[in-house]
Amino acid sequence: MSVIINQAAMEETKSIMQDKFPMMVEYFLEDAKMYVSSIDEGIKSNDVKQVVSPAHTIKSSAFQVGAQKVSEIAKEIEEVASEMLEKDEYDLEKLNELYNQLDSALSEAEPELKKCV
Repeated sequence: MSVIINQAAMEETKSIMQDKFPMMVEYFLEDAKMYVSSIDEGIKSNDVKQVVSPAHTIKSSAFQVGAQKVSEIAKEIEEVASEMLEKDEYDLEKLNELYNQLDSALSEAEPELKKCV
């Protein structure tokens, strides 16, 4: 089981961002919800290409704020979707399962991240 919040990563970003960190977390949460929604739309419309970019963005930004589980699942979504595009073989059920995990992980991380705001 993944760690929901990587405290060391969060503390490192906090030390760099200082008083801007709470705003960074707020923006992350706001943007992540938008990107998760975009992933969901891509899956529902059978547009796997639409899934890759938002997954990549979530992966990176979640890592920066310490949302490790969110970052790991987003990375897996990005890799699976990219591989599907490469092979031209689509397993939307697998992507939907990962989407549900991502949505759940974000819901778990949100209250933990809000403690820092």
